[in-house]
Amino acid sequence: MPILRPVYQAIVDEIDEVSPAWIPQNFHFFSQSKELFEHQVNALNNIIKLLWCFYGDTPHEDINVIKERFYERVVNVEPLISKLGINEGSPTFQVIRNYYPVEYTGRKRRISFRNFVNRAGFWMATGSGKTLIIVKLVELLDYLMRIGKIPLGKIMILSSRDDLINQVIRHIEEYNADHGRKIRFYELSDRNSLESRLEESSINVFVYRSDLISDDTGKKVISFLEVDNGGKWYIILDEAHKGDKEDSRRQVYLSYLTRNGFLFNFSATFTDPWDIVTTVYNFNLTKFINSGYGKEIFVLGGNIGNVGELSERDKIKTVIKSLIILTATKKELEKIREKGLTYHEPLLVVLGNSVNKRNSDLEIFFRTLGKIATLPDREIYETSLLELMEELKGSRYEIGNISYEDVLWYVFNTRAPGEIEVIRIPENSKELVFKLKTSSRPFAMIKIGDISKWLTYKLSGYYVSQTYKDESFFSTLNENSVNILLGSRSFYEGWDSNRPNVMLFLNIGKGDAKKYVLQSLGRGERIEPVKGIRKRLRFAHDFQKVEGVDVSFLETLFVMATDADNVRRILESIDFDRKITALEEKIPLYLPYVKRKKGRELKVNCASVKEFVEWIGDKKVLYAIYSDFATPHDIEVLMKLLSNCDSAGFSDENRGESKEGVGTGDPYYDTLNLLLEIRGSRENSREVISLKKIALLKNEIRDEQVLSHFVKFKPFPSVGIRREELNENEMVFVRILESCLNQRSDLKKATWYFSSYERVKAFSEIVFDFILWVSRINEYRTIIINPKLSEIPFEENKKVELVNLKSAEEICEKINDID
Repeated sequence: MPILRPVYQAIVDEIDEVSPAWIPQNFHFFSQSKELFEHQVNALNNIIKLLWCFYGDTPHEDINVIKERFYERVVNVEPLISKLGINEGSPTFQVIRNYYPVEYTGRKRRISFRNFVNRAGFWMATGSGKTLIIVKLVELLDYLMRIGKIPLGKIMILSSRDDLINQVIRHIEEYNADHGRKIRFYELSDRNSLESRLEESSINVFVYRSDLISDDTGKKVISFLEVDNGGKWYIILDEAHKGDKEDSRRQVYLSYLTRNGFLFNFSATFTDPWDIVTTVYNFNLTKFINSGYGKEIFVLGGNIGNVGELSERDKIKTVIKSLIILTATKKELEKIREKGLTYHEPLLVVLGNSVNKRNSDLEIFFRTLGKIATLPDREIYETSLLELMEELKGSRYEIGNISYEDVLWYVFNTRAPGEIEVIRIPENSKELVFKLKTSSRPFAMIKIGDISKWLTYKLSGYYVSQTYKDESFFSTLNENSVNILLGSRSFYEGWDSNRPNVMLFLNIGKGDAKKYVLQSLGRGERIEPVKGIRKRLRFAHDFQKVEGVDVSFLETLFVMATDADNVRRILESIDFDRKITALEEKIPLYLPYVKRKKGRELKVNCASVKEFVEWIGDKKVLYAIYSDFATPHDIEVLMKLLSNCDSAGFSDENRGESKEGVGTGDPYYDTLNLLLEIRGSRENSREVISLKKIALLKNEIRDEQVLSHFVKFKPFPSVGIRREELNENEMVFVRILESCLNQRSDLKKATWYFSSYERVKAFSEIVFDFILWVSRINEYRTIIINPKLSEIPFEENKKVELVNLKSAEEICEKINDID
């Protein structure tokens, strides 16, 4: 199945607004110290729209009827959704088949996705503040239940780890301090004893670990059937799915618990089609970065090709390169600190696939690090530096001559080479700290599940000392001298720091690669150039105060791997995230249209309208054209009318024409007239030219079929225009444009669309010779060439130019103004 886009978000994007009654007062307010950011408000607005769209004005209607109606709407947007479901043969099917209707597809049985449409995902990048949204969602659900907009039910928050649950609880406590109606939280295992003591004056929420919900009962494990509550749960999942087989079963259990309620999924990474399709708000890693938040990502080693595992020498070079990049970044920090910026101390994060097995990934890295610290082969060091300089050549990350002595000082915290010394922390079984014997300051640490095996099997022969203080170096990571942090696969979530600037993957990328890689990258995305500002400097409010500084190193996460195949998988994972964003990204396009006075006589008949609508070919496009004054219901009425054009019940001859401001009294025929009236004015026999802004998905912008609904499409030279189709004036124009392109090498990479705006007989009296769309990155400029009566001004719009073919050189000037 091809990659699916966030369909639920596409649905709510078409809804301009809902009744104010659905929106609580002061919805942007969280606490005295926190107001919601724009993207957090947008996320909550989207779920309000979706709940309104799902329940409508009949929240107490049979839930299966509501689901069926919504499912048909979803499939109409994306037909591939009809293929989603739980197929016979999967373990999940065997567990859940007794609780849902089973359908037959050919010879196989399955449970259709139509049973699970009452769910929504929030695809929120690490650092985007999803915990605040979770708490505000609890407030919203309580409000909507109290005013009767959604059915009554219980609220539950589930997460995969205790520390994440505690994070939610801390935010609830902060929320409660500044709100009259408090959120009271209870452990799900105490539900029976608490039922009689739940406070109606409060918002009651149950919390629990998601991995303790199963189909069986045990110590702390709760069977989903024990807490059924008639399926009337509103369950909020916070990073509560990892994508393994057991978790897939659990997702279905939770769907069953919410069969008469709703399921909300929050995660920094979605890769499952169900999650992607039901995403109601996408603020994934790509969108997070594109919006100015967090660090940009630069993958090193992408040019080494798919050659499999690197040699031992190449692995050493990769480690050296990671230390050089870290050193260069720390040197850049020194230059900008005097400007008053509060950037973090750069950090190298090393993630290994294996920890305790013989010759584990982290062990190999650690021993390589020891070789570099004592005194590396100078030839390998110089070769690594030259290769890195070559790879960065032409980018904004060009580095100077970083010496080995620089690496010693900035990474190992010393002026002289030395052997590694191990430091234990009393009563801490998860951390070890490392320093060189030539330094008093630690330079690295490892955090894993249990350090005892490392001390016994990996570090024999190393000098081991013990600190006097029983403190966690990991908990003080943002303040201490550690420059390298080593962790395992399980290290990708549950901690937050601004410091990571380099991330090295050791033999990672297999299995559920996309999810793991993207979640790991999310750990390195936080940034704070100025206190309280989480965006990159050029997006910060006081950027003007610090012009002239280069902060590109500090604002980048450099990603590396010791295996060429791993590099490929990392690139694929990032590309997957970007593809999802591209699939749903909407681009504004401006099209000319003619305004006419509403209510003027129209001499039309059903057959001509039917021909026009068939030429349009898509109800959504028809609505886009007439959305200024027609509702989706009007379009449905029109389609019903047109389907009866040739029936005995409808005849053009026995229908009167609508007169000035007067209808015929026939709702079908008046709807037809309504849709054909392009509003505007007619003065002195001249039409007023205006613009129609439409929104197309980014992947549709190149689609000839979509654009042909509006214009007679002729791709410009890069796609291969058939010159024999052009007349002499058009040929002159094309030659001038080609000359412009040749003079501007940067515009050769731009996207060009070259079209004739063909007259639609009986609907337009003006023909535009050409429309030219010029694309630079995500911005589209519309150039309209030689419209008749061009002395009539267009509505004010900086994205649109109006030029005349007789002065074609002017077009080149307009193009050259595009920066």
